Amino acid sequence: MLSELESKGCLAEYSDVLHGTDLIDTFEDGHIKEDDVVLMFLINSAQLYAKKASACWIYIWVLFNLPPSLRYKKNFVFIGGFIRSPNNPRNIDSFLLLGLQHLVSLQKDGLRIWDGALQCKLRSKVFLTLLTADRPGMMHITSFVGYHGKHGCRLYCGLAGRHEKHGKHYFPAILKPTNYNVEGCAHNNIDIKNLPMPSHK
Repeated sequence: MLSELESKGCLAEYSDVLHGTDLIDTFEDGHIKEDDVVLMFLINSAQLYAKKASACWIYIWVLFNLPPSLRYKKNFVFIGGFIRSPNNPRNIDSFLLLGLQHLVSLQKDGLRIWDGALQCKLRSKVFLTLLTADRPGMMHITSFVGYHGKHGCRLYCGLAGRHEKHGKHYFPAILKPTNYNVEGCAHNNIDIKNLPMPSHK
């Protein structure tokens, strides 16, 4: 990727998160070196059985040093923790604390590894580059509104949802329903090719 950038000035295809300029610049200016470890944090809720209340939460670490064809394979995904509960965790930080403390220790002291190809010991720096989750998980991680909220895609989304009369559950309906006049939700149809801009207000 870096060779292609150097020779052509840009990539023919931007198909991976590592193609973003933030990570490329960090690598080129020497903050991230060839032997360092780049991780992504991912937490998802899971339903183990189709017709049984068995919701649980699993969080993993994904190694971005590997190409996309390998990084999500079972052998290369690191299980961080498992939260068992039929209900959503009320304070998800308490479950993540030990795993994040371990990460902080590795970031401070470095990760000592044995390189079998070079036959030598290395001390790698560990970088957390992305924090990801499914929609229910992101609500807990960011403490923002859930995906059933008025602005369900969060981060000051400009796309407001609509709910039924006397309802509390918002839906990201682009088109205004016929004979619909619910206060705060009766905005006009939204052109999907011209979505409202995010706002911090």
